[in-house]
Amino acid sequence: MFVYYNEKGIGDVLLFPMKNSNKISFERKQDIVTLFDEVTKETVGFNIFNASTYFKDLSTGKMKLTEKLLAELNEAFEKNNTKKIDLDVTAKFVVGFVEKFKPMKMLINFECVKSTLKMIGCKLFVVHQISIKVKKW
Repeated sequence: MFVYYNEKGIGDVLLFPMKNSNKISFERKQDIVTLFDEVTKETVGFNIFNASTYFKDLSTGKMKLTEKLLAELNEAFEKNNTKKIDLDVTAKFVVGFVEKFKPMKMLINFECVKSTLKMIGCKLFVVHQISIKVKKW
């Protein structure tokens, strides 16, 4: 996960996008704006105003969310009466193996297609699909 800061571009605001959403609403509690999906009510991000008062090592641009930054973020939430967030910021690498591999066939009959220049005949196509089941180790 990443956070974004650009004081010259947008002011002293830390942007913390978590998920995409088509329709976003927001709720502001002092310096913390919680962004949430209008339909699901799921939190999709935060904007932290006056960010330089809550975070020590802000740099312009994209920053990786670290344990230290997450701790500072939760302190800012606490100071602004906003619920803390619990995120796992460790790197993820999942190892697994193919447990089952099953090739499948699907027949598709395309209709005759007429063109002003010529007639293209009917054809039957065989499209191959693969069904794979992966199991984590």
